[in-house]
Amino acid sequence: MRKIFENLKVWQKTKKHMIVNLFATYHIFPYQHVYISSYFRCCVKALILNPEVFFRNLKIGKINWGFPLAVYFIYIIFNSLFLNYKPLDFPNETAVLNILNPSFFFYLGVQLFWGTLLSLFFVLFALFLTKLFYAFKLPISLFSCLLSALAFFYILKSLDNFLLQCIMLLISAMLIVLIIRKDTNNFLFLLKAAFSVNLISFLFLPIAFLSVSLKSENLFLISELIMSIWLLTLFVKAIKTINNISVLKTVLIFVFSAVGTFGLFYLILKINLLSENTLKVILSM
Repeated sequence: MRKIFENLKVWQKTKKHMIVNLFATYHIFPYQHVYISSYFRCCVKALILNPEVFFRNLKIGKINWGFPLAVYFIYIIFNSLFLNYKPLDFPNETAVLNILNPSFFFYLGVQLFWGTLLSLFFVLFALFLTKLFYAFKLPISLFSCLLSALAFFYILKSLDNFLLQCIMLLISAMLIVLIIRKDTNNFLFLLKAAFSVNLISFLFLPIAFLSVSLKSENLFLISELIMSIWLLTLFVKAIKTINNISVLKTVLIFVFSAVGTFGLFYLILKINLLSENTLKVILSM
């Protein structure tokens, strides 16, 4: 205990090193409630002001699952409130989705299960593509991704047999397990990073509520654009924590990861494991 309070004095005297010291003594967090607010405040500041430090500490395990999971669950609760609050035709582009019988608990359930699965798939594709783009030069990696994507969607479109669709899903599941087993540490790091960056989406929710209240689609779309650029920047920094690759490669990893993720969701939809109404909610998130 004396060492803990000595660290507290250090934090108060040297704010410059406060984040690093707090991360270094994270193991006390579950047992000393006095540190909860300081810990989360420092994590928030690090993610916003110094994401490189945040992701570096996240990768080496000095930030455990407490912060990412807390941010993720708080965000999906408030995002469910927002989705339930906003009209179905706001913005106008979402009017064509025509979501049936929406409610707060329906939105919450979709985000808890399918939203988490979406993050999981995205992280898996990002991890695999990071290894690919790091191992090979850009033209070879890009050609491989384009060829694989075209082949996957061609086969997927041609599959009308339920048994073949299930076999394809089983193969995908086996590849997922293989990727996780081969590089568990980086997979868990990217998953924690994916949960943590929901903090940025959470910070933009007040603007989203305001834009609905003012019926200003322009305000909503501008805020979404700024948020997307910020999230993409954080994604680049998170990937660079694993391998120091170029920004162009990282952006391509982001794009192909999104394409691959929705490809898997399309396969799940074809096997009738995912309802169209649930898919509409996922597209509106």
